[in-house]
Amino acid sequence: MKKIAVVLLYTLVILACKPTIQNEFSTTPSGIVYKIITIGDSTYTPHRGDSVYLQAIFKNSDNKIVFNSSTDSYNGLIGLAMNAGLRQGTLEECCALVSEGDSALFKLNANVVFNRLFNIGLPKNVKNGSVLTIEAKVVKVKTLAMQHTDSLSYKLWTNELLTVENALIANYTKANKLDSLLVTDGVMIIKNEIHYGIPTQKTIFVRYKGMFLDGKIIDNNYDTDEPFEYKKGTPDQLIKGLETTLIKMNAGDKATILITSTVAFGAHGSSTGIIPPFTPLVYELEIVK
Repeated sequence: MKKIAVVLLYTLVILACKPTIQNEFSTTPSGIVYKIITIGDSTYTPHRGDSVYLQAIFKNSDNKIVFNSSTDSYNGLIGLAMNAGLRQGTLEECCALVSEGDSALFKLNANVVFNRLFNIGLPKNVKNGSVLTIEAKVVKVKTLAMQHTDSLSYKLWTNELLTVENALIANYTKANKLDSLLVTDGVMIIKNEIHYGIPTQKTIFVRYKGMFLDGKIIDNNYDTDEPFEYKKGTPDQLIKGLETTLIKMNAGDKATILITSTVAFGAHGSSTGIIPPFTPLVYELEIVK
């Protein structure tokens, strides 16, 4: 009898630690609306320092798919680092509500998602200030201890990828006869129509197109209704390579640049999985006003 009571108590504790499947949506204090759809076997919810890997589909307010990790990410997943803490209203906060193996629906502010996760403005098919619905499944949670265990293999892997990146850049510059151009702070200016030496505007409006070195487009805001508003001096609006170039530009300026991974998406790639680790990029930039 005593043994049965202990087993029952243990079961109740486990159930209390896990989220439960919900028929209705709940709302967090920060305004995230969510509903747990399925429950996995794990009881561990992500904490600060963990890395979380999701399968995810983003839908706009018209219920149209605007991003699908299965087709739009190089590895089929979105990777989120919880190192920055659980910022309110973000996908990171959503991850703290679920465990490995769980799936859920989340409704978030679209501006927060695209500015925080994608580091870009809103796509053309997503309205400003609208709600984004995210269907997500937590595929894997890696704790700090697990990440440290992987560190040796990771170092070997990154060294190989860095060698590949350097070869890609060398081949690109040779094929396009750019061998004489210098890379400064991780940026090579291929086409320069920047008017230097004049007072810079504090706010500029940017049209841009981002590409892999093979020409495949990965980001294009020429298709959006409005250009991207860039406020000089405000950190973390775009990747570093773009920011160090845009800070020198004013209305009417144009440039085409090659950005190395060190000032793009680095050793981890983009959190969306669209940009692989150690990937150099080419951007066409135009300041429209």
